[in-house]
Amino acid sequence: MFAEPASKRKRLNSGDSLVVERTIEIQADSPSTSKTSKPDVPIKWIINGVNLEERIAKLREEIAKHGSSVIPLVDPRDKSVFRSEFRKMASAVEVVEAAMAQQTKQIEWMKNAEVLLDRDTANLQKRCEHLVKEVDELRNQLVVLNSNITAQTQRAVQAVVDIRCEENLLDVFDCNENRDELYEKYRSISRLCEYTFRSFDEIMEKTKVFKLRLVALKRKLKKYTDQAKSVSSPNEPPTLASILAKLDEDDLIKLDQLCQS
Repeated sequence: MFAEPASKRKRLNSGDSLVVERTIEIQADSPSTSKTSKPDVPIKWIINGVNLEERIAKLREEIAKHGSSVIPLVDPRDKSVFRSEFRKMASAVEVVEAAMAQQTKQIEWMKNAEVLLDRDTANLQKRCEHLVKEVDELRNQLVVLNSNITAQTQRAVQAVVDIRCEENLLDVFDCNENRDELYEKYRSISRLCEYTFRSFDEIMEKTKVFKLRLVALKRKLKKYTDQAKSVSSPNEPPTLASILAKLDEDDLIKLDQLCQS
């Protein structure tokens, strides 16, 4: 047994804390001298009479018995616990990956829906512009039609429309009560129709007269052209001056009226 020499002990200063001095004992199975051979490997380590190996073994037993943390002790040779934990972790990872994939699909659907909405909006804008153009064209056509229709025609058409409305609504009101108003209305309509038919008849008669005059003048012109051809030389064609010179005054007046009409 060897004791720590006094020269190797650490002396404390006045400001240092107190250090406990310990004695280390090394025991060997067979005694030997340090002069002749090297000392054997120590079997037991003892500090202040306490065997370190026994103390460590007792501490290990206490830790294994009571446990040093909340996590229960698991035998490393038992692989079922680790397999179950690994399966739980793997299933959790699969669930998270499936949720991420579903979220990615929803994002793609939203993007596609946004593109479709943009296209629908553009198509609706084009249709709106097209409809606005068509409405403008119809308004222009209506203005042209209204400008071409005379006031007399508008009054006649409105009167006919009123008559048809009254024919369809005879059971709504009594005709005897509005006899004077109906008489005045039909009287104005009859006057308009009379004026319109009279003007139409006059136009038709004038048209017939002008057609007859035109036919007669064409015949006379052909006759005088033939006469001019027979009188003039065959090499010289008849001129307009020679033809007009043979016409009388009445024919010239009729020709002038025909040209003006």
